[in-house]
Amino acid sequence: MNRFEELFAKFNKHACTPQEQEELMQYLDSEEYDKEIKKNILARLLEVPVDKEDIEDETEYILQKINAEIDKETIVPFYRKHWWLVAATILLLGTITLLRFGVDNEQPVLNVKARVVKPIVILPGGNKAILTTANGNTISLTTAANGTLANISGVDISKTSDSQLRFTTQNKDEPVSEGINTLTTPKGGNYDIFLADGTHVWLNAGSTLTFPTIFNSAERQVSLTGEGYFEVVHNGKPFIVHTATQTIQVLGTHFNVEAYSDEHIVRTTLLQGAVKVIRGTENILLTPGLTTINDGASKLYTVKADIEETMAWKNGQFIFDDTSIAEVMRKASRWYDVEVEIKDNVGDKKLLGTVSKYKTVNELLDVVALAGKIRYKIEGRRITLMR
Repeated sequence: MNRFEELFAKFNKHACTPQEQEELMQYLDSEEYDKEIKKNILARLLEVPVDKEDIEDETEYILQKINAEIDKETIVPFYRKHWWLVAATILLLGTITLLRFGVDNEQPVLNVKARVVKPIVILPGGNKAILTTANGNTISLTTAANGTLANISGVDISKTSDSQLRFTTQNKDEPVSEGINTLTTPKGGNYDIFLADGTHVWLNAGSTLTFPTIFNSAERQVSLTGEGYFEVVHNGKPFIVHTATQTIQVLGTHFNVEAYSDEHIVRTTLLQGAVKVIRGTENILLTPGLTTINDGASKLYTVKADIEETMAWKNGQFIFDDTSIAEVMRKASRWYDVEVEIKDNVGDKKLLGTVSKYKTVNELLDVVALAGKIRYKIEGRRITLMR
């Protein structure tokens, strides 16, 4: 344990002397320790419930008290210099006690009692989807009971106890009309489905999969908007995924496709097997561990895949690896079904870390605010990020 970690641990236990608090302040003001500060505060934050205070309201209240009691001309602006400490203290301790700060002059110790404000809590998404069957019926899978939902030309459509949708052919020798079905996940929802050939597809929030009741043609063709992960059963017929700007050809393989309309890049990541990504006259044969990038402008190209980050949505996580706040909030907007406004050009700031998708949006925003050194406010289902 280095000196900063030792001081931070003591601070969390309310055990710092005034001299040690002064020393901790020096670390907090030093860019050299920026990564160390983030690591310790974020690690501590994820261990502690954060439903007591709203960061912005508490910080503004504390700053008003500080500004009322301190000569501003002799103090480095507290808002900029000690945002991390204010936010972390509110989140971790609930009150600010014994803060000492200054430039040349030693200032009086402040005791500021933080108010307890009940924040607006926005819960994470869950298993939600709507199925529109080939015969035009619409079924809400969110509220539908488990068991058989419909039977179309000998194909059973059912919802399992673990909230999966299954298309099962009863008589494989009897010809069945292909008929087109649509599975749609809203913002704040995801779902997974077993197609009639046994292929397993997971849909992320705000996505749509269009597919036949049964694959009778020479090719198994589906269409995707949004994001989906496919585990394709090998049966000799090519499996083809159409998106708005490209086509993916496979036989049997595991791959992820991200093709949201509000993202300017379509990413296809291969985990197992082989796929061919086609755009117009271009095509790329992918091998496992690679991602194709289709930005609509330059030629298709491949990069080394970050499998953990790519599959985070399916595995119940947000993983940020030098990810911009703007991209993080687009993902959050889809999962929590919220509107997001980004001010003061904070969207370009990069984040590093992991947060469970099953935290509230407030908990995610607390981490984003601390890591990005920004503020946020929640009004209904609208979130605003700012400096």
